[in-house]
Amino acid sequence: MSKTNNFENKKIVLDRDLNFESELSYFNYEDNQYGDINEDGTVSNLLVELTSRKGFTPIKQFCGQFEGNNKIISNLYEDRGEEIAGLFDSMTGTVQNLGIKNVVLSGGTSVGTIAAYANTIVNCYIEGNVNFKINKKSTYVGGLIGNLKLESGNQTEIHISNCYSDINVNIDGACTFGGIIGNAHNVGYVNNIKITQCYNIMQLKNPEVQIGGIIGQSVMGGSIGVKIEECYHIGDLEGSIVSGIANCSHVKTIIQNCYSIGNMKAKSQPSGIVGSTSSCNTFNCYSVGKIESN
Repeated sequence: MSKTNNFENKKIVLDRDLNFESELSYFNYEDNQYGDINEDGTVSNLLVELTSRKGFTPIKQFCGQFEGNNKIISNLYEDRGEEIAGLFDSMTGTVQNLGIKNVVLSGGTSVGTIAAYANTIVNCYIEGNVNFKINKKSTYVGGLIGNLKLESGNQTEIHISNCYSDINVNIDGACTFGGIIGNAHNVGYVNNIKITQCYNIMQLKNPEVQIGGIIGQSVMGGSIGVKIEECYHIGDLEGSIVSGIANCSHVKTIIQNCYSIGNMKAKSQPSGIVGSTSSCNTFNCYSVGKIESN
């Protein structure tokens, strides 16, 4: 991927599985022409550079269409400790039909396995072991997307559909975490956000983390609306604030035909469906499990 080309109006197709830890995934894994990528002071082969010390550098400002072609990217390792982290740092394009497995990411504002900032993702998933190292309490972390956010443009809707997260997750540090999306926040010209047919399977216990099974937090105002439909979460959650589907604040949100299965335990505002709510409506939703404050 180019450092300067944002691939606007272009389509990138992944034509094979990519495992960063496998020699077979590289044209020449011993290549060292790209220099000291991991910033350890030594120029090593490409496999070592991308899987040790600081590791992978996120793809920046992607504006095209990334077609995953039902392939899998595995063992993504990115330990730079910078403000944002993910396969992509910021994208206003589309990612579809992509699987991610086994990830290590560190960051301090927005972190997501596919993208730190994104808007349209379809038929994507994260599986396996996922480790997040968080260095700032205000960080938003998502199983797939850190933040839904547009910087500019005239897009009127955002769609996240047919995506899932089925992970063994560990979070080192305080943050707001969502199984699919960390935060829906200040999305520019967008009038409607639709999250449909997504699910999350995980168990997470961290008293420093605000947790939502699908969305960690939605914070917007005005005429912007969020609709979460036909989504579900399975697994026990314990954190500072916990909800089976989403935590909502100052946002017009509709949660419809959703459910969660698992015990919810929090310091405050535990909920099977929606927590910390302001202007939120639920229809035909249910939860199964204990709801406890500690």
